[in-house]
Amino acid sequence: MAIDPVNPLIVQSDRTLLLDVHAPGAEDARAAIMPFAELEKSPEHIHTYRITPLSLWNAAGAGFAPSDIVTALNTYTRYAVPAGILEGFSDTMSRYGKIRLISPEQLTGAPPAAAAVHQSSPKDVPLESATEVATIAVEFRLADWYTNRVIEAMKKRGGALVAVDVPDIRGLPPAIDVVTDKTSYIRLHGRNRESWLWGSDSAARFDYLYNDKELESWGDRLQRIVLEADRVLVYFNNHRKGQAVQNAQTLIQILDKTGLSGDLVKAKGVKHDTTGDLPF
Repeated sequence: MAIDPVNPLIVQSDRTLLLDVHAPGAEDARAAIMPFAELEKSPEHIHTYRITPLSLWNAAGAGFAPSDIVTALNTYTRYAVPAGILEGFSDTMSRYGKIRLISPEQLTGAPPAAAAVHQSSPKDVPLESATEVATIAVEFRLADWYTNRVIEAMKKRGGALVAVDVPDIRGLPPAIDVVTDKTSYIRLHGRNRESWLWGSDSAARFDYLYNDKELESWGDRLQRIVLEADRVLVYFNNHRKGQAVQNAQTLIQILDKTGLSGDLVKAKGVKHDTTGDLPF
C-alpha cells in the first residue's frame, strides 16, 4: 500500500484512529470510519476515534464486511496500517446476529408478543410480523436501510418505518415521508450539523432549537402523511437544553393554524398530548 502524507487518517496499533480535520479529504474519511469507529475526543485539530468490539458489531449490523473496513482504512491512512491491527475483525464481526431475542410465547409456540431480531445485512430483511397488541416502529440510523426492498417489507409485515429529521450529512437517513403502517412515527433529532460531525460528545448533537420556518415545513409534510396514516406520533429528541418542549408547543400552534390538529385530526379520533410523544 502506498503511503500518502496528505491523507487525513493516522491508524495506531491499539486500533485508535486520529483524524486530522484540516487535511484534504477529512470529511470523506470521517464519513467512511463513522460506521465502525467510536468518537472519543474532538479537540480543534485532531479527533480521536477507536475501533471496539461494539463498534464492529454495529458495523456488521449495518451491512459492513471486514473487507469494507480494511478498504476504508487503507484509502484514508497517512502511513502504513500497523501490522496485525486488521486481525480479528472477521472473528468479531462474525459473532453478530447469532443471538435472537424472542418472547416466552414464541418459545412455547403461542402467538408472539414481540421480537427484536439482529439482521446481518440491510439486503436481507425478513422482519418479524407486527402483532395485534403492539405497534412496531423501526428507526434506522444509516441511509443504506432506506431502500424500496426494506420499505416494501415494512408495509408487508405491518411495521412503522420511522421518519427522522437529522442534519443533511452523507450516510444519515434521507428526508422521506413514507407511511408503512396505520401508525406513522416521526422523530426530530435537530439539525446541528457541526456538533453532529465534530461535537465533543454525542449529547451535543441534540443541542438544537428548530426555527419556525423549519417547523412550518413539517406542517406541510404532516398534511400529506395524515392522509395515509390513522395516527401520527411526533417526538422531539432535541432535548439537550429543553428545546424539545418549546418546539413541540410551536408545532402545535402551526398545526392549529393549518387546521391539521383541529377538525382533520379530531375526525381521526386523536387528541393532543403535550407530555411526551405528540399525536396529531
